[in-house]
Parts: sequence; structure tokens; C-alpha cells
Amino acid sequence: MEIVREISRFGEIIYSSHVKQRMIERGYTNRDIIYILKHGRITKKEFNQDRQNWRYTFQCEDMDGTPGAVVTAILDHRTILLVTVLGGTEKNE
Repeated sequence: MEIVREISRFGEIIYSSHVKQRMIERGYTNRDIIYILKHGRITKKEFNQDRQNWRYTFQCEDMDGTPGAVVTAILDHRTILLVTVLGGTEKNE
């Protein structure tokens, strides 16, 4: 979705506490997230009735070539919330 790509370039990206934790667990960097938002394809689009916003899942390989996905929510025309990340290199501890 073009609006998400525009916001990721010129607007505000909010990292939820959940996404920050998942980034650590899956070995993602901020650069990986931006890369997936910029180059990924939308694999899921849904309207969240409770929060009255759109959610998009972007999927592609991250900076290391590992398949991954970023789930976003559009809060307004200048702000997206990163909901979670999927894939990456999970750290098994």
C-alpha cells in the first residue's frame, strides 16, 4: 500500500513494545523493518473494527535474505504503528 510506504519515508513510525521484543527475538534491525516496508508485497489487508484502522502485512526477505514480514496499522495519514514482525532468525534460548 502506497500510504504505508510514504509514511515510512516521510511520516512517523511507532514501534509498539511488542514489536520491539519480537525484533530482538527474531534478530531484526530498524533497517530490516524499513527494507521490508519498502520492498515487501502486501500479503494481508484487514480492517480492525475495534480500533477503526487498517492493518497491512508486508512480506519479503530481510536485509540478510531471510524471509520475514511486518504487520502495520495505519493510525492516521502521517503515522503507522508496527504491530509485530514475523520470520527472521529466531534465537532459541
